[in-house]
Amino acid sequence: MLYRVGVRTTTITHAVRTNAGEFIALNCVNHVGFGSDFDGGSYLLDDARQVPKITRGLAARGWPEPNLRKFLGLNHLRVFREVCG
Repeated sequence: MLYRVGVRTTTITHAVRTNAGEFIALNCVNHVGFGSDFDGGSYLLDDARQVPKITRGLAARGWPEPNLRKFLGLNHLRVFREVCG
């Protein structure tokens, strides 16, 4: 599936990889996370099969494993623990 991002047409996995890096550059890896809505509320990702493509793409861009782990779920768990105890 192709999407319009700025002046380029790109895949959603490419757009997520690009935008995630920009968000982290602005905010810090501790404040960025990847989530999905696979129950039909989202039209961007068809299903969870896209997540490994995004992960591989971020790793290929030089993301260290600790940052990938935070982005893919550890930040969410940290926030849940801080809020819920």
